[in-house]
Amino acid sequence: EEIANRLLITIEDDGKGFEVNNLEFKNSAGFINIQSRIQFLKGTFEIHSQKNLGTSFEFNFPKK
Repeated sequence: EEIANRLLITIEDDGKGFEVNNLEFKNSAGFINIQSRIQFLKGTFEIHSQKNLGTSFEFNFPKK
């Protein structure tokens, strides 16, 4: 699908980072809420994080 037909959003910080594969994080109410809202909008997202380097959230949505 063309990038012109997509909305890409990236949010980054240079904080302390965390372990993305942490099951406790993935089962949190906040994370599950974010997932359900993104699925409702037919989007996708990725999380990249490294300890002591920060975190980035990348959201990708189809334009209507």
